[in-house]
Amino acid sequence: MKTNKQIRKRIRRILTPACLALSIVLAVFVTGCGAGGGAPMAEAPMESNDMMYKSSAQGYAEGSGGTVAEYDAESVSARVGGDSPEQGRKEIKNVRCALVVKDVQATYNRVSEAVRRFGGYEFSKSESQRNNFTYIDITVKLPPETLSEFEQSLRSAEGENAFRHYNMYSDDITSSYYDVASRLDSMKAALMQYHALISKANTIKDMLEIQREITALQADIDSLQGQLNMWNTLVSFATVSITIEREDDPLAQSKTAEWSFNSPGEILNAMGNGFIATGNAVYRVIVGILVIIVSMLPLLIPAGVIIFFIIRYRRRHKQRKTAADAAVSATAKNSGAVGSATVENPGAIGSATADTPAAPDSTD
Repeated sequence: MKTNKQIRKRIRRILTPACLALSIVLAVFVTGCGAGGGAPMAEAPMESNDMMYKSSAQGYAEGSGGTVAEYDAESVSARVGGDSPEQGRKEIKNVRCALVVKDVQATYNRVSEAVRRFGGYEFSKSESQRNNFTYIDITVKLPPETLSEFEQSLRSAEGENAFRHYNMYSDDITSSYYDVASRLDSMKAALMQYHALISKANTIKDMLEIQREITALQADIDSLQGQLNMWNTLVSFATVSITIEREDDPLAQSKTAEWSFNSPGEILNAMGNGFIATGNAVYRVIVGILVIIVSMLPLLIPAGVIIFFIIRYRRRHKQRKTAADAAVSATAKNSGAVGSATVENPGAIGSATADTPAAPDSTD
């Protein structure tokens, strides 16, 4: 007798080919209906998916504070910056120039007129007075191809002697530029693929996951595109920094020179201020020392006690040693005196011994 497992397996073998055949028939039927004028029915699922995507995108935009973007090929191309940059070297040119002239304002006017004539513009300007001299520092932007003509124009207008220095240097960013451009193109292609995938998503979860990837990728694209735009601006316009100063004219200085004296009141006032400043400095030093001493009392008191006992111990030890040394010295002196007396009068000592009667025997 067959088991339930064998029966189910046999039924599955029978139904699988039947379901496959039924699916093929239905597919052929639907295709035929679509070819015979049923196109709206075939487009309905895609339309439904698009509506679901737009609805979820609307909710995502409202939650994040953004706006809904129509993710088609044209809008994506417009957002990421259009076509790839043309091939060629990318160099950022910079010029530093210093002019020493008699009339600073007239030279500035001529420089501004030359900048406009060569298609540039003034980026910044600062004017200052130092030692009765006028200085003007300007930064202008010029097309790199006009730098040589601009330099020749300045030399013709101001003269060779007016140039203190004229330095031009370039920063080659070709490798970095095209590396960023290549990464940008790859990200654009990936973004287009994500937009193609989101229309095929079947669940809201899949749509939100793809939307997160699109948002992160779009942020990277915007960052790289901003870098390229900045480099394009720096490459398209060279930065020229010009300092204009008046030449040193001793005669012009002598016409405006004046004697300068201090009155007795000003001198006394300066002396009084100096005395007060010195007194304040001494006062601050004394106060600082007192503050340090008071602050260190918790350490100074135990240290003072320890030092006192150390000094007391050393003093007593020194006194004992001095007394011992004195005693040894006195003993040595006495021994020396007795020895010298024995050597000088040996007979006296013997006679003294002979004259001394013997003591009586106590046994008698």
